[in-house]
Amino acid sequence: MISNQLIVILFIITNTLNLIQSLQMKSNRFCIINCENSKTWSPIFFEEMFIKLLSQPDDEWTAINVANGDALPHDLIEYKGVVITGSHFNCRDKESIPWFDNLCEFIRLASTKEQIRLYGGCFGCQIIAYALGGIVDYNPNKRFILKAETVVPNHSNFVNTFNIENPLDGYKVLVSHGDCVKVLPEHSVLLASSVSCSHEIYVTGKYKNILAFQSHPEFELQYAIKDRIWPRVVEDKKRLSAEEITVALESFKGFNNDDANKLGELISNFLHK
Repeated sequence: MISNQLIVILFIITNTLNLIQSLQMKSNRFCIINCENSKTWSPIFFEEMFIKLLSQPDDEWTAINVANGDALPHDLIEYKGVVITGSHFNCRDKESIPWFDNLCEFIRLASTKEQIRLYGGCFGCQIIAYALGGIVDYNPNKRFILKAETVVPNHSNFVNTFNIENPLDGYKVLVSHGDCVKVLPEHSVLLASSVSCSHEIYVTGKYKNILAFQSHPEFELQYAIKDRIWPRVVEDKKRLSAEEITVALESFKGFNNDDANKLGELISNFLHK
């Protein structure tokens, strides 16, 4: 007959093994919350772009499209890291976006979980700031910004956050936005700025476990900008002036994704930390 002491030992061993297995599963599980529902992006949607940019060997990625009605994750502890994508929506649309408040609450919850890493890009960057008490509004000149722009790190903050010794003096990356973060939320540290956006990159949250980029290191110039955003924003909606078109086209000359890929590696390491 098995003694009570042996039963207790077996129980402890079983639960310990289950906990180890759970932690191992979580260590490579990531979730992308896609906030875009436009079919313009077919056949390569935002989740595929981010997986290509951020994935490391043995990762498991789950995509949730809140803009198409998918429910947010029930338990944050299921994932090592979460990515919130860009969108054609903005924070001023909040009253007409059925999932906006739930996503804000999700962000606030993530900010209290030291072991969870969260990244937001463009709209993701903006809704993170909004949810945590920052201010988001139109770009300062109320103009749409579409070009390749140099993002300049705040050296000490950048080095300390990403644990790198020699960051570039500037990272040339694609930007496409009509809004930006005007005031950072509490507990934020500014990591980089650009001529058109004061708050290009920042970390925030009590545990500095949330990273946000206004730019688009996940974008490729031909597919994302020239084939999709440019026809809609410039040709259809006429949101750039003649001078802005000239500036944008000039900025695209010789552009490649080298700097974007370097930033992608930094984001990926942050999420996997």
